[in-house]
Amino acid sequence: MKKIIRIAIVSMLIASILSITAFAASTRKEYRAEVAPINQEIKALNEEMKAVRAEIKASQEQFRQIRDERKANGTFSAKAEDWLKAKELRLEAKEVGTLSNVEIKELRATAKELMQGGSFDEAVEKTQAIVPLKKAQLEKLNRRNGIWKMVVEVLTNGTTEKAAEGIDALADFEDDAVEEIIEEE
Repeated sequence: MKKIIRIAIVSMLIASILSITAFAASTRKEYRAEVAPINQEIKALNEEMKAVRAEIKASQEQFRQIRDERKANGTFSAKAEDWLKAKELRLEAKEVGTLSNVEIKELRATAKELMQGGSFDEAVEKTQAIVPLKKAQLEKLNRRNGIWKMVVEVLTNGTTEKAAEGIDALADFEDDAVEEIIEEE
């Protein structure tokens, strides 16, 4: 009876050891298959970020047009208090900034080196580490976009309750939210 238990335990250990290597990416083909959905997600995030950047540029252009109108004519279509609030929001948008691509580029380069060196599992892990950083970038861009939309809203329609509520909501928003996104994943 003891021999049967030992044989069963040894066979389970051997099976578990063999099954671990079965799940590992051991060839480039398997690596590419594992990384494909991750790359799709990164590509979707990049497309979304591109659209948000375009919205930010449009809002910035509207701000520039209103500012240039003021410089050219000496008159201003918005109230002085609205202009000051818009300038304050503009500075807040600059402070938000964006996350640097340096860390993402380093992760991509490391993943490429690991893949070329045959360490496919580690390369997959490095590629997966890019996704939370991209999500954090998108969150910052969305925040900047919201601020720029409020700038345009304030300049075109004056300080409305909606814009004031948005300003208060952004004041409550902290960079901890971006850090939480990174920590969650």
